[in-house]
Amino acid sequence: MQPIQDAAADFLTRRRVAVTGVSRDAGSHGSNAAYRRLRERGYEVFAVNPNT
Repeated sequence: MQPIQDAAADFLTRRRVAVTGVSRDAGSHGSNAAYRRLRERGYEVFAVNPNT
């Protein structure tokens, strides 16, 4: 099994990612924060939430 640091580094080499659980309430919970930070760093990010 690949160490977590290596897996994270490999994942972040991709420039297009989807983040699940992003809500319209722009609070600071995990998914919204991850979505926002990835966008700020130049990633093409897709918000996924089947309830919206």
